[in-house]
Amino acid sequence: MYSKIAFMRKMTPTQIFLILIACVYFLWLGWLLIKGLGNLSADEKRVQLLYKTDHEALLQACRLLMEQKHSNSLNMDYWQIKRENIFGINDNFREAGISEIIVNLNPAFIYIYEDDRVLIECVASFYSVCVVAYPVGVTGGGHKMLRDGLWYWDVGYEKKWKDFDKYLECLNPKYTGDSK
Repeated sequence: MYSKIAFMRKMTPTQIFLILIACVYFLWLGWLLIKGLGNLSADEKRVQLLYKTDHEALLQACRLLMEQKHSNSLNMDYWQIKRENIFGINDNFREAGISEIIVNLNPAFIYIYEDDRVLIECVASFYSVCVVAYPVGVTGGGHKMLRDGLWYWDVGYEKKWKDFDKYLECLNPKYTGDSK
């Protein structure tokens, strides 16, 4: 203990300042890395939800969840299921009787609201990427309509770019650059 104090007394204010600057720099780099990885994950989910998912089948699976909620045939304590395993597809969703198309999205959580809306949150971090399904006869709302009753929500519309739709279009694997 005494040797550490003696070491600290030998340091000049400039050395202490430089050490603090180095610490802040490495913390900042770590934050950028985490933020960047989150965006990559969000972009992967954007591509999956927008371009690689059968929206009609997803809407039907969500409406099946709504029916299962009313018949109490879902194996859930509450109307929310969280992903417990962050490293892969969660068996909690399968055990609850969730449809395979929803399980394959590997959502962070699924929430069924009192008004029967189904929220499937795929990225629950800095970048919220989700879909919301509405009951039959309810148009609903969101950032981007995938089909009647199924809406895409993305925090990018609120926080990122003015023309976020162009960004999403560029993520399309079939994108050729010939946008109008």
